[in-house]
Amino acid sequence: MDSLFFQACQKYDIALTYKTMEEEVKAEDYYARSYEAYKEMADAGFIQGMYWTGVFYDYGIGKERNYSKAKQYYEQANDAAKELNEKACCYDAVYRLGNMAEYGYGFDKDYNVAYEYYKEAANAGYGKAAGRLGDFYYYGYVGKDADGNNNMELARQWYDKAIEYGNTIAYCNIGNIYDKGTNKIEANAEEAMSWYLKGAAAGSKECMFNIALAYQKK
Repeated sequence: MDSLFFQACQKYDIALTYKTMEEEVKAEDYYARSYEAYKEMADAGFIQGMYWTGVFYDYGIGKERNYSKAKQYYEQANDAAKELNEKACCYDAVYRLGNMAEYGYGFDKDYNVAYEYYKEAANAGYGKAAGRLGDFYYYGYVGKDADGNNNMELARQWYDKAIEYGNTIAYCNIGNIYDKGTNKIEANAEEAMSWYLKGAAAGSKECMFNIALAYQKK
């Protein structure tokens, strides 16, 4: 099965190369070959095969886009992970399910459903999901505070978790909280800049951009 996974990855990379060269027919041919290899892995019960088969349907790669089938394979991948360890999850698949619920792809658009998927992935240590939970509180999609304001305290907690899990964009998100201020946090350009600098040092392009904007304004 390792050999089949290597073949699937190799064919996918060849397809990307042809795509870059604008050789569309050859790219589609290799995407289709890659799909067949991943589908064979999925049928054999391998989690990565299930996940990647879902990706092909999700993005319409080498196949006609089909969100229903993407959802099916993502859920299968996550169920298979839980069979190995009830506390585990296939966090890439769960994160994509959250995206699909958030934007209404294969789901009725529902922030609360998306939140639960993101939370499952975040609790498994997935930084992108933790960052998205922070965004949900930051923009007020869920969990407003007792005064009806966006809950920046919970946003900050999830952004801190996201950083802990290696999500460098979260530095920028925390910086934005101090840059713009909130009903409970006074705007503080120096504090914002300190977070942007930390993020830039960690490799965040978003933080680098905000630092450049700050210099441009001055």
